[in-house]
Amino acid sequence: MTFFLKKIIIDICKELNIKYKFISDEYITILEKNKKIVYLNEYLFGLNSEVSSLLCDDKYAMYEVLKEFNIPVIEYKLIWHPGNTKEDINNKINEIEKYYKEHHNHLVIKPNLGNSGINVYQIKNEKEIESIFKDLLSKTNSICINPFYNIKNEYRVLMLNNEVRFIYKKELTNSWQFNLSKGSLAVKEIDDELKNKIIDLAMKTNNILKTKFVTIDIIEDINNNLYVLEVNSRVTMAKYIEQHKEDYEVVKNIYKDAIEELFKDN
Repeated sequence: MTFFLKKIIIDICKELNIKYKFISDEYITILEKNKKIVYLNEYLFGLNSEVSSLLCDDKYAMYEVLKEFNIPVIEYKLIWHPGNTKEDINNKINEIEKYYKEHHNHLVIKPNLGNSGINVYQIKNEKEIESIFKDLLSKTNSICINPFYNIKNEYRVLMLNNEVRFIYKKELTNSWQFNLSKGSLAVKEIDDELKNKIIDLAMKTNNILKTKFVTIDIIEDINNNLYVLEVNSRVTMAKYIEQHKEDYEVVKNIYKDAIEELFKDN
């Protein structure tokens, strides 16, 4: 558990008179109030249904569902682990190489179920495909590939109960990835007209996936088109707070509302 999450849970529990206990190397938090017990699994708060959470965490499933409802979304192609025979592995490599050529010799490859920009590769040289693919096969059973998009900016939208509670822009510094963990800057200033378009896309995405507590990452390409990149069932704001400590209370109150939602009678 991050220092940020532990502090925020303790602060909220003190304010709401909730008993708390961290177990399992602090991956699990037990919360109790008025004889009702709920659990947190690190940043998983359990407000989304199991199916909705799976749709968020599975990039290809998310893509297929959003595409079905005509939501602009990054194109993903799913590559399953081919097994261990040389022939099967080579067939998958050939499939990726074909996709690479069809998309201007430039693509991105990453775990289908990954997050935080870990094990994400940009490929501009066909010779890199085999080694990167085999490396990912040793770490995951399903891989996503997508065309490389010329991204101008990326935006994160935090949703709770069908309401946009927070939004910020990610600006690149010294990496091609927009993850704050990779060094990008979190910027609060967003043009009002653009912000409204981002919020509209986030709301539509949230409604289709039937989620309650998520963050939605939206990209803006160099032609000013907006696309959904990812939806995250793990609502993390730790890296943002590292850059904007002045927003701690604002962010804490969002998590506070989420925890209060857990204790409501269904």
